[in-house]
Amino acid sequence: MAKKAPRPLRIAPLQRVVAEPITDPAEQAALDALHQRQSKRMAAYPTADNGQIKAGPARVLGLCRQLGGEERLQLLTKLASQSSAESQLECLAHLLVELPPSLLHQVEEEIRPQLAK
Repeated sequence: MAKKAPRPLRIAPLQRVVAEPITDPAEQAALDALHQRQSKRMAAYPTADNGQIKAGPARVLGLCRQLGGEERLQLLTKLASQSSAESQLECLAHLLVELPPSLLHQVEEEIRPQLAK
């Protein structure tokens, strides 16, 4: 089967932009406050020599919070599968400590038949 030809790249027409000086002190103060907030937020993330943000634990956790529940579960499963058995056990211990007693009992009932094999 022949491959389809790629769609042509569409580019919007160029627009002329004219910079105007800010004369309103309130507008300048709002822009300065926005810049300061963004600078503080970016300073919280360590950067590499090339200026790119390093993906530290806090950054990764922030990105994970943007995922849906099913996507988080898939990510956790993928990470656990790439970890050593010792790391998996440690992770499981941390997760079990956070479970409410009723759910912990439910997990125990679901695992018990597998342990009997």
